[in-house]
Amino acid sequence: MKAIRRKSVPTGKNNRAPRANIQKKREAMRNKVLAAAAVQINQRGAASLDLKALGETVGLSRNSLYHYFSDKKDLAYRCYLKSEQDLQEDLSTTADAGGSAIENLQRFVEVSLAKRSYENAVLSDVDALNPSQRAEILALEKANMNALQELFDKGIQAGDLRQHNAEIASRSLLGVMRWARLWFRWTGRYRSEK
Repeated sequence: MKAIRRKSVPTGKNNRAPRANIQKKREAMRNKVLAAAAVQINQRGAASLDLKALGETVGLSRNSLYHYFSDKKDLAYRCYLKSEQDLQEDLSTTADAGGSAIENLQRFVEVSLAKRSYENAVLSDVDALNPSQRAEILALEKANMNALQELFDKGIQAGDLRQHNAEIASRSLLGVMRWARLWFRWTGRYRSEK
C-alpha cells in the first residue's frame, strides 16, 4: 500500500499573505451579506429576514450564512450596528474638519449621503433584537443623536442658526437622511446624479 503524500502547509512569515487574503475575502462577503440584509430589513423589517432569499442574493447557501452570523437576530444586530457605526464615523469626520456649524452640518449631510455605495438599515425594528443588543444599539443611537445635537447647539450659540429645539432638528435631519438613501433604490438609481 502506497503512503498518501500530503502537501506541506507553509508556516511562519510566508503563510501570512494567504491568511490575509482569506480574511479580506471573508470580510468582503460579510459586508456583502450586511448590505443585502439591510435592504431586506428596510423592506420588511428585521423580524422578517429571509435567509434563503438573502443567500441567493449574495451567492451563498442559507447554511453558509451561519459562517458569518450566528442567527437572524445576530444578523439584524450587525446591520443596525453597522448603520450606527457609519453614522458615528460621519459625525466624527465632520467634527474633526472644523468650520462653522452650518458648514459642519452641510458637510455631515454630504459625507453621509454621498460616501457609501450601500444601503444602511434604518432603525425601524430594534424590538426584534435581544435586550442586550437592543440596549447597545439604542445607546449608540443616543450618542450619535447627542453629537448631532451639539452641532445644532453650536450653530445656535454662534448665531448661525435661529433658536430652536436641537433634539427635534437632529431627529428630523437624521430621519430625512436615513429615508433619502432609500429613495435611490426606489427610483432605480443608487446615487444621485451630479
